[in-house]
Amino acid sequence: MKKLLIFVLLSLTTLSFQAMATEKPHHHKRVVVVKPARPHHYTHRPQHVRAGYVWVEGHWRWHKRSHTYVWVEGHLVKRKKGHHWVAGHWKKVPGGWVYIEGRWTR
Repeated sequence: MKKLLIFVLLSLTTLSFQAMATEKPHHHKRVVVVKPARPHHYTHRPQHVRAGYVWVEGHWRWHKRSHTYVWVEGHLVKRKKGHHWVAGHWKKVPGGWVYIEGRWTR
């Protein structure tokens, strides 16, 4: 019985370490004290958007190498059938701001 209990405890410990190792890094590692201002010059939405495409406004994206947010100009993306685009936004978190990236949703 004692050996079984030790085996179960070791198995659970191993599984919890594997879960932590495969977990994606928490986005709060991308916190900035002051959210960056939108650039003075940016791409404006075209008057006519091609059929089957959606205009995604300029937005911020986390740059892994520099560990900073970089500005991505507005651009057209192919529409995902049955989905709509939700724009990204800044969210106040302890210690500053983090950018929640835009995404497709149903």
